[in-house]
Amino acid sequence: MVLEHVDTYSAHSFSERHFCYQKKQVMTRYLVPTLIDLVHLKFDKPVTEQEVYEYKDKRNDYLKELLATKATMGKLRLITKKTEAADEWTDAEQSFPVVGDVVKT
Repeated sequence: MVLEHVDTYSAHSFSERHFCYQKKQVMTRYLVPTLIDLVHLKFDKPVTEQEVYEYKDKRNDYLKELLATKATMGKLRLITKKTEAADEWTDAEQSFPVVGDVVKT
């Protein structure tokens, strides 16, 4: 009897891990890249640092509007975070020209 319950528990545990894996795959392979493509089509690529901040605000507002009826706040925060991490337009290592970079000749 106990062994049957352990087997049932193990099966459910495996199913939970499998579903978690599937959710991550859908998020990283399909949902986030599709959202990034959609946002890149909707907005212009930012050139300056100020435009990057404005782009992030517009992107996040657009995602909230787009997913308002489909996602809870927790899911929306996760999707926004994953989109932020994958969006090459907001790359943290991106360098913008500053006044000191210009050399007068």
